[in-house]
Amino acid sequence: MALITETNQQYYQGAQGFRGTGNALTITTTFDTDLVFGSVDAWNPNNQYYALNNFKIYTSTTGIPGSWSEYLLAYTVINNKITFTANPANNLFIVVQLKVLDGGQYGNTPAEEAIGDAVEENYGTYQYVKLSDIIDNYMVGYVGDGKIIQTAKKSDILFFAKRSYKSLAMIL
Repeated sequence: MALITETNQQYYQGAQGFRGTGNALTITTTFDTDLVFGSVDAWNPNNQYYALNNFKIYTSTTGIPGSWSEYLLAYTVINNKITFTANPANNLFIVVQLKVLDGGQYGNTPAEEAIGDAVEENYGTYQYVKLSDIIDNYMVGYVGDGKIIQTAKKSDILFFAKRSYKSLAMIL
């Protein structure tokens, strides 16, 4: 199992925030998901490859919900580094939002947020634990000399683990 290496904003919203400096700005996202940029001009919503991007960039002068608008000026993306062609204003709030391919809007209601497959992929596989890992951990922690269970066959523990899972599935 891996440790979570993302901030709460990255994990729960699929978003990462930055601030403009008034100078040329390159930001590096640290999602567990790589940014997908459709083509060199995919920053432009009129570009045919724009829909292939798995993210959008939003800006706000206040950072208040409802004040966000999509960033529509030129930028490039290489290896999760976004370089803005125009210098973002000093203290401008900038958010990179992972998205479903059909859109969404950052900072408004939860129903409108651009969360989807890209965010789900960003969670990684740690939320699922293999049954074999559970059995192995149980054997190490509870079975053996000086432990709660002196001896037990791994196959017996596997049998009861599967029965427990089946019972839980029936309850849910």
